[in-house]
Amino acid sequence: MRQWLFALLLPLCLHAGGWDPVPPETWSIRPESTKGSAGAIFLLDWSRYGVNDTEHRLRILILSEAGKSAVQLDPFSPLLDKVEGRTLYPDGKETDFNKAEDFSNQVVSRGSDDVTRKIIVPPGLTDHCIVDLHWSDRGTVLWGNRFDRQILRSYPIRNLELQLSTWSPLGSVWVKPTNMAIEVSENKDYHIYKFKDLPALEPEPYSREAWLFRPKLMCFKQPRLLFESISKTPDVYWQAAAKKIIQTDYQDKIEVGRKYRALAQDILSGLPEDPIQKAQEIQNRLYMRILNINAMTATERAARTKNDEKATVHSMDLDEAADRKWTNSTGMFYLAYKLFVEAGLQPKILFVANRDERGFRYGLLDFYQFDHVLLGIDSADGKGIMLCDPSIRLLPAGIIDPSYQGTLALLVDSKDWSARPYQIPFQSSGLNRQEYEYEVSPGDAEDHFKVRGQFYGFEEWAERFKYFSLTQKDAERHLKEELESSRLYTVTRETVTNRAERNTPMTWEAEGTRESDEGRRREVNPFPTLKCPLWIPSAWPEHRTDPVVMYYVSLCQSTSRIHIPDGWRASLPEPMEQGNQLGKVSWIAKEVHDDEGTTVVVSYQVNVTTTFANASAESALRNLLSWVEDGWNRRIRLEKIR
Repeated sequence: MRQWLFALLLPLCLHAGGWDPVPPETWSIRPESTKGSAGAIFLLDWSRYGVNDTEHRLRILILSEAGKSAVQLDPFSPLLDKVEGRTLYPDGKETDFNKAEDFSNQVVSRGSDDVTRKIIVPPGLTDHCIVDLHWSDRGTVLWGNRFDRQILRSYPIRNLELQLSTWSPLGSVWVKPTNMAIEVSENKDYHIYKFKDLPALEPEPYSREAWLFRPKLMCFKQPRLLFESISKTPDVYWQAAAKKIIQTDYQDKIEVGRKYRALAQDILSGLPEDPIQKAQEIQNRLYMRILNINAMTATERAARTKNDEKATVHSMDLDEAADRKWTNSTGMFYLAYKLFVEAGLQPKILFVANRDERGFRYGLLDFYQFDHVLLGIDSADGKGIMLCDPSIRLLPAGIIDPSYQGTLALLVDSKDWSARPYQIPFQSSGLNRQEYEYEVSPGDAEDHFKVRGQFYGFEEWAERFKYFSLTQKDAERHLKEELESSRLYTVTRETVTNRAERNTPMTWEAEGTRESDEGRRREVNPFPTLKCPLWIPSAWPEHRTDPVVMYYVSLCQSTSRIHIPDGWRASLPEPMEQGNQLGKVSWIAKEVHDDEGTTVVVSYQVNVTTTFANASAESALRNLLSWVEDGWNRRIRLEKIR
């Protein structure tokens, strides 16, 4: 079992100029001599967090082509003050750079959800070089509510040093294994923390930050009203937070007036009696009357005036929102909360943290560890809670963003302003469902196909969100580009329907072609343009230690009708029906003969049935993904018989 240390620290410049010399023996380091190097080593990782500025230095030894990924950096802050660097080669030559424009901008895939991120890359990289980087920002993270500094990287670190200003208004906590040595010192301006020979953080497919204890420095502000509670138990601390801060915010700081009361009277009249239905109807009516300016259609955006764009939004001023008929996402949340209260629903307020960024730790007395808020409504029988997120446009009440499913939340009950930890549930696959219907007609020169996609629950919101802010023309162009991304198919017609209508199912349809294979034997893909339903990792860790966490319980159901041309016969793969503790996969094809000829009907289903399992479930994960990949790669073989 791992042992972890939460070390409480006190609240908290490297010189600019020439580069430190490179010891000659550095060039003799080889990838195989450093465990987990993956082709690169951070010889130096140095950061200084001042009260007015921030400064960073990196020295990275690249040992192979793959190691170039070590210098894929997040884009610089808009507050960038200066940047300088060099790429140094074994023969002593170097490439210097000194401005942000010297870096190339790229987009790369990240993680298991087919997400991309923007990166910047310095010039002159080879498969054996050293990159020195030094940059500083005019701003600081120390005047915010909190920030986290990860300790490990995907590559080994020889020397890590962090300097945190002694004038920092933030308290600090180290989260690290007890066997990870740290050297602590300070001077008159900075607390200094040094680590040596840190191992690489090996990526483990299908893991989430909320269930991990990655070594990090967490810095956060402590509200003055909670000073007396930080030496008490977590129960005492969070009860104090609920009574002294949250209750005050929600009871005393939300502003209402004549315009809001008129809006409330309109929305709250003639509601259903059932509390869940009542909350759903309130949220629907609210979005019919008030525009969320953080999520607008192209038409709504075009209708806004210059004065609208310049106007300041006061999220807790509900009279302002009712008068303008628009507010931001936070304002929509407070409107829904207040309307729920006036409807007699006594909503619960749930403070949550995105599981990909951090997990809420009830025992960590950090009021600012949350990044989002949900509302909960008790069912009529009192046996369940419906969660809703009024801040997200088009997300139906009762649907939870998977980023928060399965995580621990702080639940504050507006009935008595008590606080307790609450586990956000994982939702069923019926609330995360994709359905695709294909029709494929092989031809002499081209294979023609039609496809229709329909979505349910969170999947519908996620798909709708791609398109609803675009014009119809741009939405259809986006769909075409997405379907043609494999470069195997040409889309000739595309239609996106109901992309902005909250209570009408959103669908899209497309038609296209693919050049037919030549010869008397050919293969037909039953599901052209279908992306693999689950991400397939390219590498696995030698020994898994992280829990297996799927994105969510989900169902991807695809059917296809392939019209077999006259003079051809089809050879069908054996049916596949497999399952384990994480999910089920089936792929079944059958021939149907009628007056119109022969049709092959194919059904391919991927059903993730479990979201969370311990590390020993990796073999089950590998098996599930192998079945998914097998089904996705299957083809119908055709043979000419005359």
